[in-house]
Amino acid sequence: MLEMLQTIKRGYHEKVVDLGNLRWVAAGESSGGGSGLLNVRLLGSCFPTWGDINSMAIQGTNAYFATDAGVHVLDISIPAKPLDAGYCATPEQANAIVISDNYAYVSVWNEGPYLFTIDISNPTRPRVVGSITVM
Repeated sequence: MLEMLQTIKRGYHEKVVDLGNLRWVAAGESSGGGSGLLNVRLLGSCFPTWGDINSMAIQGTNAYFATDAGVHVLDISIPAKPLDAGYCATPEQANAIVISDNYAYVSVWNEGPYLFTIDISNPTRPRVVGSITVM
């Protein structure tokens, strides 16, 4: 397992989440880093134009991405065909994301660190419901 993760990291993959027998990889520029993996095949992919992916979390049939352009949601119910499902703007790049129940907690740096609470009960229309400056 460690060798597999190191191989993925050499391909500049920014985040890996294992879910059952599937591995979800949010990847930046790839240099063929997956070539050393055994028993792995690509089920599907998409090429969003969100900017850099800084963090990724999965809940149910949705994947949530903290990106340079805010928080993006992909519907991954059909792994071979991930679909763009929703978006929530943040004032600057979203750095990290953690999911708990119907909320995403997102760190954003904008002239000071902020923590945003985003309601994801409707993943197609995520919305900011709170924020706090963290000092």
